[in-house]
Amino acid sequence: MWIGKYATDVWTEHPLMHYFGFRQKRKQDQEVVIRHGKKIKASVADAVHKKLEAERLKQFDEESKLESFLTQDDFVEYLRDSVRSAPVIPLQKSWEHKILSMISKKLKARHPDSYRSLKKDIRARYESVLHETILNFVVVPSSEYVNPYALEIKYPPFAAGPPPWWQTYRLNRHAISRDMRLLHPLVVKTFLKIRELVTSQKLFDETEFKKKFQYIKPFELKDMFIHQIKAAGEEIMAKFVPVLTFMYQNPSTLKNVPPEKQSKILECAAHMLKCNALMLVMETMDAVVKVYENYRDILPKILLDTSVEDSTRVAFFPTIGDCMFCLKKIIDEIVNVVQQIPDIKALFMNRAEAHEAPSTFYRINVPPDFLTYITGRFGAVMEEWVEEPRRFVAELQEKFGPILNGEAKARAREFIAGKRNFHEGVHELPYFKEFMDMTYEIPKNEYYDRIRLNNEDVIGGMMDVARLHFSMLLEYLIKFYRRHNYRIIQGYESIRDRLLAEPQTTAELVDLVEYIDDARGRLLLMLKEDITEAIKMFFTLMDQNLLSADEREISILAHTWHKKIQPAFEKSALMIEDKKVEFEEKLAEKIDQMNKDLTKLLRRVRDDFARYGEYTECGKYCEDLKYVHNRVTTLQKEIDWINNEESLFKFSLSSFPDMAEILNHLEPYTKLYQISYKWQRAEKKYMDGDFTLDAEKIDSETEEYFK
Repeated sequence: MWIGKYATDVWTEHPLMHYFGFRQKRKQDQEVVIRHGKKIKASVADAVHKKLEAERLKQFDEESKLESFLTQDDFVEYLRDSVRSAPVIPLQKSWEHKILSMISKKLKARHPDSYRSLKKDIRARYESVLHETILNFVVVPSSEYVNPYALEIKYPPFAAGPPPWWQTYRLNRHAISRDMRLLHPLVVKTFLKIRELVTSQKLFDETEFKKKFQYIKPFELKDMFIHQIKAAGEEIMAKFVPVLTFMYQNPSTLKNVPPEKQSKILECAAHMLKCNALMLVMETMDAVVKVYENYRDILPKILLDTSVEDSTRVAFFPTIGDCMFCLKKIIDEIVNVVQQIPDIKALFMNRAEAHEAPSTFYRINVPPDFLTYITGRFGAVMEEWVEEPRRFVAELQEKFGPILNGEAKARAREFIAGKRNFHEGVHELPYFKEFMDMTYEIPKNEYYDRIRLNNEDVIGGMMDVARLHFSMLLEYLIKFYRRHNYRIIQGYESIRDRLLAEPQTTAELVDLVEYIDDARGRLLLMLKEDITEAIKMFFTLMDQNLLSADEREISILAHTWHKKIQPAFEKSALMIEDKKVEFEEKLAEKIDQMNKDLTKLLRRVRDDFARYGEYTECGKYCEDLKYVHNRVTTLQKEIDWINNEESLFKFSLSSFPDMAEILNHLEPYTKLYQISYKWQRAEKKYMDGDFTLDAEKIDSETEEYFK
């Protein structure tokens, strides 16, 4: 413990500790000075701002007392021109239709040009009358009211470019601001403040585009425009609303204004603000198009994607229509942002409800001719940009025409329907494979002056279409190859099953021997030729690397069957030897048994029949004779079988002489016993029967007995 205390005391008095403490103290003092300096700076800035504001208001009040170099009549006339040239709400379709429905259909059909001219006259008349009505309502006293229907119709300009009043207003804007003291100070103050806030505001910064991106897609560029415009709109509202809120919340704002003039004053200020807001919209639209027109200094390269649509055509995306859609979205956002500026008249007339947010806003209507002018310029720029990409897409469409227009598919289907052989299909494959190879020649990116075409999608899509047609033919060849392999396998399996089938007779054994000779010669040679052909097919398909594992397994099985068939031949040869011995032994047994049976039967025929001498036993003798005949028939069949077996084995045929001797002895006994038995029956019939028998018939029937 004392060591620790000693160490602490030593370091406390060390010069380094004094230096460290001095630095810490100096840092704390600097932070205090900086904090107080910021407070003083803020208070000074606030005081300076208040002083400058007071001096500016004082100067304004002093200037308002001076006479203008313009007369009040001149300014009022300018104000009238501004009101007349300002956009108005277009004629509603239902109103126009109701007016034109008064004209008969025959007149419309006979005079189409006059009918179209009349429609223009109606719209122009409506806009002129509406302009004069607004003018009378805003700046014309009731004593000077002019009937708008008595005015000469002045058609609005439709020339390309901004309307004339816009340029005039821009050229005289500073003079107008200088001479606004002729009007009521409240209007002047309001207008100057609003003009300062609105017209000096830029809604986007085009310099940011090229800084952030080397390549950009049209929709991303549109999103950047909209993002910047929204941010600028929020900035306008952040400046605009507090100023107006301060003005209409101040009780002295309309203190010295007679009630009957308050509405006119506010309408005048509101109209001026609306003109400035419309001009801001139109200037911003023009600036947006200029960004595209002056793209080399402002924009990064535009990125487009090419693709295959519906497997029939090549196109790039986004299209010009999509780009026009992007422009429309940008214009909508510009109008939407500017329309967030609240109506001055609504703010002032409802100052009693200052705690509530204003609910009335300006409605900005861009003149149709100016909108047409802007979209025309933008469309011309887009057409110029996509001229070379269109040419590139057209070249691809022509190059890959057969697979896109269905010609290649029809050719593949015709080939398959014709059931051509494998080699014809192999010769047809290069035609389809060429399109797959050509897809590799398409560059991944194509660079132009302002466009970079990304071709990855079109490469993949074109490869899919080409592979689809190629696969149709290749699948046909694979099926052909598969059937060929199955025929080889079935051929060898048929030979194997036939070789290993155990013969049950000598005939089957001989047939098997003959089949083996035929199989070793003709059948195996044919199968080997089929295997050679299958191997050629295999290597052809393997070049495409499209044989599945199952197909390769079947191929190996078919190509190696000639090795597996040899054991079947060997096994069949052993079986044939065994069966040959078995059938020869069986034949020898049959021959030996036949000799015994014939000897026994011969003894019976020769000895037993010789002892038969009783006339009355002829019926019994005939029964014995019938048995012997049946036995002879059975033995003869066996002799025929033995001789057939001997001929199959290519042995000399056995004669069996006992059978001939049996037949020689059997014939006379057969005649004797049969006639004797027949005589017994006839005698009984004649002796014991009716006496009405026919004598001639009896003579003819008994004639054989006396021979």
